Amino acid sequence: GARWFKAENSLEGYFGFGEGFSTSGNSGEALCDKLFGDGIGVGEPGAALPDFQGAPCKNLDQETDDDDVIWKFNLVLLGIFVLGFLVAGYISYKALQTNAREEILQNARLMMEAALSTRNYTTTQVKPLLETQMKYQFLPQTVPAYAATEQFNELRKKHPDYTYKEATLNPTNPRNRAADWEADVVNMFRNTAATTEVIGERDTPAGRSLYLSRPIQIKSKTCLDCHSTVEAAPKTMLDLYGSANGFGWRMEEVIGAQIVSVPMAVPTERA
Repeated sequence: GARWFKAENSLEGYFGFGEGFSTSGNSGEALCDKLFGDGIGVGEPGAALPDFQGAPCKNLDQETDDDDVIWKFNLVLLGIFVLGFLVAGYISYKALQTNAREEILQNARLMMEAALSTRNYTTTQVKPLLETQMKYQFLPQTVPAYAATEQFNELRKKHPDYTYKEATLNPTNPRNRAADWEADVVNMFRNTAATTEVIGERDTPAGRSLYLSRPIQIKSKTCLDCHSTVEAAPKTMLDLYGSANGFGWRMEEVIGAQIVSVPMAVPTERA
């Protein structure tokens, strides 16, 4: 806090005695006047007067006027100020981190939508054009999951922090097989039909990671051309991948999950 003050002080008489002390002339101010004069105009200007019994016979008449502001910090107020500063800083940091996290998730959603578009494009436009050639050689480029993964790999050249995987419980291509934590995400979608998106965090050897996931559900009968039974699958596909995995899929079944991951260090740095 602050305190303003104004002071007016005055001192009259000689050392140790008030004005007019001992009018008898035998002590105090009167004796100084009697022995040495009144201290004004005696001797050289500013010259000191003699002492009388250890006390100076000097006229001390003077006045002082002053005013100022004294700043005073109260420890309680200081503590409240520091605490408020820390709380405000923490709230601001959390808000910035939340905004950065939402920005990261929004980018992940856009990337996932791009992957879905690639899947649909591959199914409806690429695969029909290569059906004849597929009778002689199986082309992974006709598989929606393969096309989406390869497209994302190209995207990662500009966004290396993001990773994408079509984690599948029973995949044809071994690179799509779900890891343990990914299988838990897939089963969450399988067990709760109303769940359309899962956001979570997990520990990795490189640090904490944020992920966004959506279910992969069989919506088109063209998927079953290769994944219903071994007998129905193209021979060229069996020659490439074998007959042990990627069969028994059914319409409307959730067979996997699209998962986009990004290190937690990214939203933290952006905050």
